[in-house]
Amino acid sequence: MSSRPPTYSRHSSGQARCRLHGKTHYLGAYGSIASYEEHARLLELWRESLRAAPPDLTIRALCTFFLRHARLHYRKNGQPTKELFNFRTVAKRMVAMYGTLPASEFSPLKLKRLRQGMIDDGWSRKSINKQIVRVRTIIAWAIGDELLKPDILVGLKTVRGLEESRSEARETEPITPVSAATVNATLQHCGRHISAMIRLQFLAGCRPGEVCAIRPMDIDRSGDTWIYRPESHKTQHHGKERRIHIGPQAQAALLPFLDRPADAYCFSPAEADVDRKVELRANRKTRVQPSQISRRRAQPKRKPGDRYSTDAYGRAIKRACVTARVEAWAPNRLRHSRATQLEEQFGIEVAQHVLGHAKPDMTRVYAAQNHQRAATAMAEVG
Repeated sequence: MSSRPPTYSRHSSGQARCRLHGKTHYLGAYGSIASYEEHARLLELWRESLRAAPPDLTIRALCTFFLRHARLHYRKNGQPTKELFNFRTVAKRMVAMYGTLPASEFSPLKLKRLRQGMIDDGWSRKSINKQIVRVRTIIAWAIGDELLKPDILVGLKTVRGLEESRSEARETEPITPVSAATVNATLQHCGRHISAMIRLQFLAGCRPGEVCAIRPMDIDRSGDTWIYRPESHKTQHHGKERRIHIGPQAQAALLPFLDRPADAYCFSPAEADVDRKVELRANRKTRVQPSQISRRRAQPKRKPGDRYSTDAYGRAIKRACVTARVEAWAPNRLRHSRATQLEEQFGIEVAQHVLGHAKPDMTRVYAAQNHQRAATAMAEVG
């Protein structure tokens, strides 16, 4: 039995083909209706082979099958999302603890033991609850492909999520806004790319991934307020549209980075690396020796890319914080700061729209409660 689905591809002869159980099948002219129908027939045969798996299908085999599915499912713009990494993490723990166990014997008690292992390893309560949901997702996928009986999932749903202050799991500190003084101190030690990204993200209230992925072609500059439509965004798979409004101050931060091809990323680590080397050369106090000019430069193991990842963006901010000797902060805290300001000045509905939240409850999580205003009000009327 092959765990890999037969993939529709093109042969050099112009025919469509796929491989199933180690054998190559030619389906007819590539792109023809007949070839697609034949591929669908072979795909159903592959599904039948999975359904015919022995009843003692192990947790190891089940996780292998699911991760093959996840590599195709959890993708955006041809790239794997972080959710694939999360599933790999929980699948690894499932295999380590119950790898040889028949999947049909995975019970609520075994799920609790898996969860207790996460608690013992110091995982936070919220992270554990999310991983337990992912375990159920793996089981639900197997049931959907008739690899397991539905009653297994019914039993696992009886395991309730860990409640705050009612378990041994570690609690995390709530994410709070970052102060303007801290941000300003950080900006003094950032390059022009990271500085512009910080200013743009705060002023526009966008997510770190959205500021990393901005391109000239994604921006409508026909009005006084520009509109940025990200190629992909967090709620894209729910069919929701994301519009990010860029006002005059944010436009000023972004404008110097629009002088590039329409499909090129505005903020480039490769460009930032060139800027860094130019600055180092300009600040050099001793003359460059002839031997250094002709010396062969060592090639770096990894060259800077054409766009920032959210992790690289966050690391750059933390390095600047260390140099500035201020508390380290993550880019997401800028959204908390902006949400707080917008809610206080314009109300929850405006803040909700700017941040791109489907429900105002999420915006309230981002917007810090202004206890000082409450205290002032009660001093007058209480």
